[in-house]
Amino acid sequence: MKKNGYFQLITSGSATFIRLLPETDGGEPLSVQEIASYLKYQKIPYQLKSLNEGIEKHEDTVIQLCAEQHAPVQEMCLIRVSNDRMRAVIRFYAPSDNGIVLDRAQIMDEIACNKIVFGFVNENMEAFLSKREYCRDYELAVGIRPKSGKDSQIEYLFSTDTQAKPKLKEDGSVDFFNLSTISHCKKGDVLAKLHPELRGEPGKTVLGENLAPPAYVKKVLKFGKNVLLSEDKTVLTAEKDGHVTLEEDRVCVSDIFAVDHVDPSTGNINYEGDVHIKGNICENYRVKSTGNVFVGGVVEGAYVEADGDIIISRGMNGMDKGVLKAGGNIVAKFLENTTAEAAGYIEAESIMHSKVTAGDEVIVTGKRAFITGGNVAAANRITAKVLGSQMAAQTTLEVGVNPELRQRYTQLQKETAELQGTLKQIDPVIQSSMQKLKQGVRLTPEQIKYVQTLSQTSVSHKKKIEENLKEMDALGGQFDAKSEACIMVSGVAYPGTRIVISDVLLTLKKEYRYCRFRCVRGEIKSEPV
Repeated sequence: MKKNGYFQLITSGSATFIRLLPETDGGEPLSVQEIASYLKYQKIPYQLKSLNEGIEKHEDTVIQLCAEQHAPVQEMCLIRVSNDRMRAVIRFYAPSDNGIVLDRAQIMDEIACNKIVFGFVNENMEAFLSKREYCRDYELAVGIRPKSGKDSQIEYLFSTDTQAKPKLKEDGSVDFFNLSTISHCKKGDVLAKLHPELRGEPGKTVLGENLAPPAYVKKVLKFGKNVLLSEDKTVLTAEKDGHVTLEEDRVCVSDIFAVDHVDPSTGNINYEGDVHIKGNICENYRVKSTGNVFVGGVVEGAYVEADGDIIISRGMNGMDKGVLKAGGNIVAKFLENTTAEAAGYIEAESIMHSKVTAGDEVIVTGKRAFITGGNVAAANRITAKVLGSQMAAQTTLEVGVNPELRQRYTQLQKETAELQGTLKQIDPVIQSSMQKLKQGVRLTPEQIKYVQTLSQTSVSHKKKIEENLKEMDALGGQFDAKSEACIMVSGVAYPGTRIVISDVLLTLKKEYRYCRFRCVRGEIKSEPV
C-alpha cells in the first residue's frame, strides 16, 4: 500500500535516537530538510551526514542523535495556508516512542490558532484519526472562489460600420451611388436590444474572509431623436422612417432633406440630418449637415460641411475657394482646385491642384486615377495610378503619424515615469509603518497623519498611472497602424513629385513605376508591388 516515508524520535533509553522509515509503493520519500527542521524545532542536535546516510539506505534504520536522553515528544501537526488563502493543508509528525498522540480537541485547537474557520474537509480529518499517517499532507480546508458574472451586451440590429467604400465597376469606373453606408429603417423597426448582465456569486477564504465576485459591466441603451425606448428599457425602436446611425454610442434616426439644386431658390442650407441634393450646388452657397450630404450633380466653388460623409456624383471644381469638410469620408468623381478635409478616407477618380487631407487614407482609383498639383496628405496611405505630371506640376504627397499624437504620447510617458518614481519612494514607507503597527509599535499622531497622506497619494498615483497606460495603449495602436504609412503607385510617379513620410522628404529625380514608397530606418525607399 502506498505510504510516505516518515520518522520517529526514540527517547526511552539513555540516549536520543531517530528511526527512519522509508516510503512504500511509490509514496513520498523522506526529506532530510524536513527532518532537520523538525529536530531544530525540538532543539535536538544532529549530524546531517548521518541523516543523509540513513535515508539513502531505504530501509528501517535507527540513528543515534545525541548521548543525552530527551524528554518524550508528543505528536505534532503543522498547518500551511496557501498565499491566496483558498486552501489549507495539515501535516502530522509522529510522537516519540513514549510520547502521546493528539486527540481531536487538541487538533481543533491548533486549527483555531491558525484562524481557519471555513471549508473544512471533515472526511480527511476522520481518515487521519482512524489511521494515522505521518509526513503526509491532508487537505484540511478549501475555500469557495467567487464566480464571475456576465457583462450586459448591446445588440445593434443595423450596420455600425462607417468604413464602407465604393465598388469598382467592370468598365473601370467607380460606383459612387451604392456605398451601403446608410442603414435605412421604417417606423417601428427594432434597432437595438439590451441583453442584461448576470450577477456573479461571492466566495470565501478558509480564514472566513468574504470575496466579492468580479465586477461586471452594466450597460444601458443610449438613444437620440426619433428613437423610442421600451418600458423595460431593453429595446429601441424607430419612431419614423429614415436611417439609423450610431453616434458616440447613441442610436439616432434621421430623415432626409431633399432639394433639386442649392441655388437662389433655396439659399444656404443648415440641416440636422441628411441632405440629398439631386442636382448641383452653385458657387458661393453653403451647405451644412449633421448627417451626410449627397450631391447628384457638381459642386461649384461652394462650402460643404457634414458631420458624416460627403458624396458628390460628378465631382467638384472649387475655383480655388471651394471647401469640403467631412467628419466621416469624402467620395467624389473628381476634385479640382478644391480644399477637402475628411476624418476618414477620401476617394476620387482624379485630384487636380487641390489641398486634400484625410485622417485615414486617400484613394484615387478608376481609369485615370491621377493626382496632379497641390498637396495631398493622409495619416496612413495614399493610393493612385499617376503622381505628378510630365509638365512637373508641383505635387506634394504626405503620409505618417500625426505630430500632436506623438507629443501627447511622450507627455504621458514622462508623467507616468515620474509617478512611478514617487511610488517607489513612498510605498516602502507605508509598508514599514503598517508592519510596525502589526508588531504593536505605537506611532505618534503626526506619524499616523503622514502615513495616511502617503496612502492617499499612493492610491491617486496608481489610478492616474492606470489611466495613462490605457491612453498610451490606445495611442500606441494608432502609431502601430501608421508605422506602415505608405504611398502606392499602380502606374507612374513623375520627377519633381515630393514624397513626405513622417517628416522625411524625398523629391523624385526620375520616373518610378508600379511601386510603393515607405520610410525605412529614416530613409524613404521604393519597393516593387
